[in-house]
Amino acid sequence: MIYALVHYPAIDFRRIDQLRSKYDPQFHLIAPHIPHVTLGMFSGKNEEYSQALKEAEQLKLDYECMLDRLHLIKINDERSQIVWSKEFLLK
Repeated sequence: MIYALVHYPAIDFRRIDQLRSKYDPQFHLIAPHIPHVTLGMFSGKNEEYSQALKEAEQLKLDYECMLDRLHLIKINDERSQIVWSKEFLLK
């Protein structure tokens, strides 16, 4: 099992999700989140990476968020499903 500590910021994800759905095979596994926001996976795909980078830069994303909670998630070994999640409120 894989564990991750993530924060789901309260932002409009529509433009990010459009890019992720095109380049990230795990797009449906987890919503965009912060320690990062996965925009895609490009192992050895330089042309595809360059195109995705251009598209991401055109989005002109500039977000700030208040970190008020974290989620500890457990992902199966195949990285295909979140099998457990617990929210921790920060005060």
